[in-house]
Amino acid sequence: MNLIPDIQPAADPADLVAARNQLAHLNSALERRIEEHHARYAEFWGDPLATPDAILAAMGERALIWLQCAGESIDHMKRLAAIVGRPLEDFMPDSSWQPRRGFVVSGGILTLEPPSVGHDAWGNPPPPAPSDLSPMP
Repeated sequence: MNLIPDIQPAADPADLVAARNQLAHLNSALERRIEEHHARYAEFWGDPLATPDAILAAMGERALIWLQCAGESIDHMKRLAAIVGRPLEDFMPDSSWQPRRGFVVSGGILTLEPPSVGHDAWGNPPPPAPSDLSPMP
């Protein structure tokens, strides 16, 4: 029990509450969209059981639609970021959306360019060579 009663804040006007809700939902939706794109990217380029080449082959002709939709999603997020005067990289690093290997379209079929020399099928670079300067165990 308080000896001196608390000061109750005035209730926010309905328009301010509604405005906050609209902006909060928009930010939440955009955050989910970025997280979803990042998760799909990580799954495609990081699945330990299926190479990106095998995933595209399993998609068949639908792979090109998949890539076009991913590109549209990124372009839309870039435009949304630009509306608030910021680049997409402020919200999503390049490493969460740029392909690790180039895409190739031929006859409506989507494949990947061969990995760079020393890179694996997922586009990962080779592990660093042990340094001659590293301490001996």
